[in-house]
Amino acid sequence: PQFPDTKGFTPFLQQFRETVVEFKYPSNWVVNNKSKFADSGLKRGQTGITVSDYRTAEGLTLFTLPVDAKSIDDLDTKAVADLVVDGGKTQGSGASGYKLVKEAKLSEEGYKTYTFAWDSITVSGYEVERYGVAAGTVQRGNLYVLFGVVAKPRAKAMAPVFK
Repeated sequence: PQFPDTKGFTPFLQQFRETVVEFKYPSNWVVNNKSKFADSGLKRGQTGITVSDYRTAEGLTLFTLPVDAKSIDDLDTKAVADLVVDGGKTQGSGASGYKLVKEAKLSEEGYKTYTFAWDSITVSGYEVERYGVAAGTVQRGNLYVLFGVVAKPRAKAMAPVFK
């Protein structure tokens, strides 16, 4: 069922075998959910669930990766950065040398946020400084990360989206 928009945000809710994915995104963004066609559940790396504003190259992507960790605290920041900054090694974003801007535990037990900045090359050949916020957790031997990306100059304006 489709849930109603709330204050400019639309809820995303879908189950993939034993995994339930739930988050909110800006109502004017476009959902691309290739995962709904996968019989095997969510795929490794970039899952196929993206929500984007294609005009501004801003968006959210869900990533997953099997890990030998019991909690998010057991993982090195580099493991999260390697997964999301270069697109889970499936996107080839051309990311170079990320910088960890901030790391914080969320009030919800078992979750952390990571804020990264890095340079990337667009498909048109422009160098753009990117800013991304990753919210991650480890559940049943898998790292799940919802990653929001924006061009650095729009980071402050987009902060409410990435909360």
